[in-house]
Amino acid sequence: MPKYDYLCQCGYREEQIRPVGAKVLACPACGQRAFRQQFPTRVNLATENEFARGIGRAGMETVGQAFRGRPGALKRLLARARRAGISVSAHDGYEKSIARFAEDPLAIVPHDRPRGHIKEVCRKTNQPCTGLVEHTPVEHDPAPETGPPLAEDIVRKLMHPHVRRDPGLRKNKAKLKKLREDVINKHAPVSV
Repeated sequence: MPKYDYLCQCGYREEQIRPVGAKVLACPACGQRAFRQQFPTRVNLATENEFARGIGRAGMETVGQAFRGRPGALKRLLARARRAGISVSAHDGYEKSIARFAEDPLAIVPHDRPRGHIKEVCRKTNQPCTGLVEHTPVEHDPAPETGPPLAEDIVRKLMHPHVRRDPGLRKNKAKLKKLREDVINKHAPVSV
């Protein structure tokens, strides 16, 4: 079962391990039903016993079991898997906790190398994973915030003295583009 962050409008936050699609609870701090489930914070998969039980038994469901009674969803999943170059066998599993969206072909787990595939998906999607498969996500620095773009009329006004001094700039598109970039870089507001 995945671990979810629950966040309330009152600011209370809590992590809970809950089944996929479980009903949202009331906030323990204020009692409101505004306790919202965020995306899974950690894929909590695979104790040794879960993998030992095997796909399709008491452990992970096979692809067919996961989409039982939903032939349209199974058909869409298989079509997406084909487009992604993933071949699916009857023995392959479907691990919902690593799916990024409904019918995600990356959540199809090959029966012959389940741990390697799950680790590869967690690494590729930068999801944390604990248990038999361990992966710690890489923290990325957020992009620096920039201010609003420089208005076109201001860019032209700041470029004008340079073009007046060197009329040949009008004919040389590369130099004109470089001048435009320099003006924007020099004068555009930047937030800290």
